[in-house]
Amino acid sequence: MTGITTAVRGPSAVRPNVAVGDAASNKRNSLLGALLLLAAVQLMVVLDTTIVNVALPSIQRGLGFSIGGIAWVVNGYALTFGALLLLGGRSGDLLGRRNVFIGSLAVFALASTLGGLASGPAMLVAGRVLQGAAAAFAQATALSLIVSTFPAGAARNRAVGVFAAMEGLGAAAGLLLGGVLVNSLGWRWGRHASISAVPPAPPSASASSSSACRARRNTAGPTSQPSAPSPSASWGCSSSCGSRRAARNR
Repeated sequence: MTGITTAVRGPSAVRPNVAVGDAASNKRNSLLGALLLLAAVQLMVVLDTTIVNVALPSIQRGLGFSIGGIAWVVNGYALTFGALLLLGGRSGDLLGRRNVFIGSLAVFALASTLGGLASGPAMLVAGRVLQGAAAAFAQATALSLIVSTFPAGAARNRAVGVFAAMEGLGAAAGLLLGGVLVNSLGWRWGRHASISAVPPAPPSASASSSSACRARRNTAGPTSQPSAPSPSASWGCSSSCGSRRAARNR
C-alpha cells in the first residue's frame, strides 16, 4: 500500500519545484524588461537634449530664428522640465505610476513629431515646451518605478546604477549621433532619433502575473497562509492576483 501511495504522489511532488522555477524565471525576465525600458527612457531624455544642442545652428538657419529666439529652443525645454519634475512624481503617486509613464511617453513622441514638422520658430518652441513637460513626467515616474519595483539591496542598487549610467551614455552618443544626423540628413531627423531609443510599449505584467498566480496555487496547500506582496507589484502582479482571488471568493 505504501508503494502505491508513493507512485501516485511521486509525479505531483515534482510539480511545485517546476512551478516555482518558472515563476522565478518569469520574475527575473519581468524585472529585466522593466529595467531595459526605464533605462531607455533616461537615455532618450539625455539623447534628445544633446542632439538639439548640436543642431542649434542648423535650426537657426532653417527656421529663421533670431539670436535671442534660438535660446528658447533649449530654455523652453529646460524650464518646463525643471518646473514639472516634482509634479510628475506626485502625479504618479495619485494616478498610478504606470499610467502616467505610458501617457508621458506618448506625449513625448507626439511633441518630437511636432518639432520635426515645425514650419516656424513658434511651432518648434511649442513642441519643445511640450516635450520638456512630457520628459519631466516620464523621468520622475521612471525613477519611482525603479524604487518600487526592485527590492531593496543589490538588485535596486544595480538598477539605479544602470539608470544613472544612461546619462553619460546619452551625452556621449548624442554628440556623435547628432553630428552625423545633422550633417547627413538634416536637423529634422534629429527630432525623431531619440524616440527610437525607447521600446514601443512597457513590459506587460499580465503574463508574468498569471504565471506567478498559477505557481502560488500549485505550491500552496489548502491551509497555506497568504504571502506578502511581491516587489513587482508596481507593474500589476500582486494586484492582479489579489483581484482574481477576491473574484473567486465572491
